[in-house]
Amino acid sequence: MYTVSTGEWQRERAAPPVPMFAQCADVRTRLVVMGGWDPETFEPVQDVHVLAAATGVWRRGTPMRSARSFFVCAEVAGKICMWQRGREDP
Repeated sequence: MYTVSTGEWQRERAAPPVPMFAQCADVRTRLVVMGGWDPETFEPVQDVHVLAAATGVWRRGTPMRSARSFFVCAEVAGKICMWQRGREDP
């Protein structure tokens, strides 16, 4: 986690394992990490993890409707939008 006021980086304790090629988006005061590949099976995952930046607490979010990797996402008006082209095969 980067603190702008001090210019310091700090590792978040208790962070969940992040899948390979996961994407992230900031939504107001939260960081959302989603999708990617399971590092053991190399299969796309539906995982969603949410970090409350103010408290440093992670929680598991509602899984995506389908497993995804190699997509882009961004926050638009308080919602996460994602775009993807092509196949999901690793």
